[in-house]
Amino acid sequence: SGFKKEVTAAKAKRTGMKASPSRASKAAILSRPVAIPPVAADYAENAVDALAISMSETGRVSVKRIASLRGISEEEAAKELTGGESPLAFVDPEQGYEIVERNAYLSGNVRRKLEAAKGADLQVNISALQAVQPEQWTSDKVRARIGANWIPTAVYAEFAGKLLDSKARVTYSELTNVFQVTGDFDTAAATTTWGTKRVPFTEILTAMLNSSRIAVYDTDSDGNRHFNQTETDAANDKKREISEAFDDWVFKDSDRRKSLTQLFNDKFNTRVSRQYDGSHLSFPGKVPDQIISLRRGQKNAVWRGIIEDAVLYDHAVGAGKTFTGIARAMERRRMGLSKKPMVVVPNHMVSEWATQAYRLYP
Repeated sequence: SGFKKEVTAAKAKRTGMKASPSRASKAAILSRPVAIPPVAADYAENAVDALAISMSETGRVSVKRIASLRGISEEEAAKELTGGESPLAFVDPEQGYEIVERNAYLSGNVRRKLEAAKGADLQVNISALQAVQPEQWTSDKVRARIGANWIPTAVYAEFAGKLLDSKARVTYSELTNVFQVTGDFDTAAATTTWGTKRVPFTEILTAMLNSSRIAVYDTDSDGNRHFNQTETDAANDKKREISEAFDDWVFKDSDRRKSLTQLFNDKFNTRVSRQYDGSHLSFPGKVPDQIISLRRGQKNAVWRGIIEDAVLYDHAVGAGKTFTGIARAMERRRMGLSKKPMVVVPNHMVSEWATQAYRLYP
């Protein structure tokens, strides 16, 4: 593992070192195993440890593996995971009633999951999902911009009919993402008030709904096309007036405002970022909470570090990442997920980390 050169008498006299012959020692790999593979855990004291082992090994809840770790039947293991007031996992009706870990189930499109839970009459799921539903946006936070495809065509048709003072029809193709407006195009409202003779209202609104550029061209006797700046500017002036009219009109009616706000929430305000709840961790071997109690954020970070092999704790100074890192290492070692956890720190912090480690795990 190392070779030391000879220190001659002349060198010893010159440097003050002790004279010594050259020598070498065998590396450890020549006499004993040094790359010891991790041994798969074969026992877990409780459902929390069993779930953590399963998640770390496969990234999912394996009831069969958890049952084996706990020495119980799969039915009993499923009850341990999904029982109690704060279950570790939930039965997901959208995934063939597969058991899904709590943090994964209570994130993502929680509004859709809630509807699925109600359809399956899973009361535990319903209660948990209702508690994490995103806060409803009010109308002052919703921008109903003309051309948005989440706004029903009936609303656009009603708006067009109001400006034209006659019936109008608006269709939308999801396949091509294209709107089409039809209605009176040769009335004064269509060609003077809300449009021009060259570009009537129906054409302008169609372009607005499709976010298309409005440009007017003339064709001469030879068939050549020439851009008409005057007519184009006139049409774009009407476009701005229509946009302002829509903004003033769309939320003016209370029923329409309420309906569109609810529609926006149902369509877009549906997701919750994945959270990691470590409130169930007990940290065997740690000093009692009366001496050092980990904060909720620290427990959540530790749980994330247990079920995910790679994690970044990008915490500010003073947020408690030292205790978080120590607790994560100790928990993973206790569960058999990591054989020899190691923390790499700058030289001047080695003693500090050692002190904190002994404070937390004496």
